Amino acid sequence: MKRNLFIFSLIVSVTVMFSSCKKEYLIDVTGNLNGTVTDQYSNPIKGALITVDGTNLKDSTDADGTYSIKGIPVGDYSVAVSKSGYVTKRSVINVEPVYNNGVSNTTSGQKQSYQVGILLDAQLYALTGVATGYVTYGGVAVANAKVVAYWTYYENNNYVTETFQTTTDADGIYSFTALPLIDYTNNYSSSSMTIAAYDSQNSDLSGSTSISSTAVLQSYSISLSQNDLELITHTGSDNNKIDTVAANSVITLTYNQNVSAQITQQKGGYVYLYNNGTGNRIAANVVYNNNKITITASANLQPGSTYRVSAMVYATANKSLSSGFYLYTISTPGAAMTVTPVVAINTVSTVNYLKATTPTPYAVAYEIYASADGVTDYQLIVSSNTSVTSTNGYNVNSYAKGAKFYIVPFNYDAYGNRVHGTASNIVTIP
Repeated sequence: MKRNLFIFSLIVSVTVMFSSCKKEYLIDVTGNLNGTVTDQYSNPIKGALITVDGTNLKDSTDADGTYSIKGIPVGDYSVAVSKSGYVTKRSVINVEPVYNNGVSNTTSGQKQSYQVGILLDAQLYALTGVATGYVTYGGVAVANAKVVAYWTYYENNNYVTETFQTTTDADGIYSFTALPLIDYTNNYSSSSMTIAAYDSQNSDLSGSTSISSTAVLQSYSISLSQNDLELITHTGSDNNKIDTVAANSVITLTYNQNVSAQITQQKGGYVYLYNNGTGNRIAANVVYNNNKITITASANLQPGSTYRVSAMVYATANKSLSSGFYLYTISTPGAAMTVTPVVAINTVSTVNYLKATTPTPYAVAYEIYASADGVTDYQLIVSSNTSVTSTNGYNVNSYAKGAKFYIVPFNYDAYGNRVHGTASNIVTIP
């Protein structure tokens, strides 16, 4: 969201001990999240709930609007800041594995630990904005028309659309009393709120108007006409990221009118999903539900890949839309890359090999660390290797008895940065 709506900053404070060319992987890393929640006038909000999705971690703000959540494990998380009567805000935080240059402490049997500080401030907007008006077609009031107020903004590499819905009464009048209280002229010069109206069948007639402010009571009249079908929002646009860890990733297309599966089929329409790298069409379940279409891939989408959606859909026999877009999947978060089930020394005749008995899910390769005598510091000896999962493994015959090793899986994010997983157990040449 634009900075006026959601203030987000990430502060990572690290203390590093330096030692020449020596590197050790830190396993015990946790994040401490804290911040302040205020309203649009910068007044602290008491009782706002902050939750870290995928965990049981949460906290509520005190009278000063502050909160603190400790002990967040390594990984990527969506954080929700919410309170009844306010627009919920979300952001993404990341607790990354940390590498430390310094003296090894593994010989003492202790693991190093590290805490990462993350500051997340949020500004919530009260749902007290008002918009009223009437809907007509050919100068005649339209009763029971569907009226939707929606507002799209860009946040955390995603386009997010918030919608609010009501219907007109017998005189064609509609009223919203719980919209975000925002002056779009000042804060959203390029992203104002739109009020769209549709006839009772939500198929043939539609019209819209733009709101400049929800703080001032005005009358927004909407005249329906034979508007074209439009694609309002969809996942995957402009580097929108899809969670590739969960099975059967879902893509949602949202239109300004109801779309018809029956008419789309009769007219030769389609909704297809492709792997853009291979050009192959991917099997997917396509479901029409009023003005939404969901595309559920039959198999998991692959991390760090590009996909393409191509669609020709119909609202009525004479109203159709052809559209297409690309979507980009992120690499699997480091927390999901765990070496399983074990790393061992595989002996073939008199030659020793370092072997991962099962390839790590989502890993593209491994870093290998070694302590030549099992006492001195571990050093990175191989920056990228895949042979540890081959028949024999990685040849470590040049190391003497008692040498110790561990490996760290990694992948790449959408921007080419290396993302590390959890380090393996330490193994010793017998």
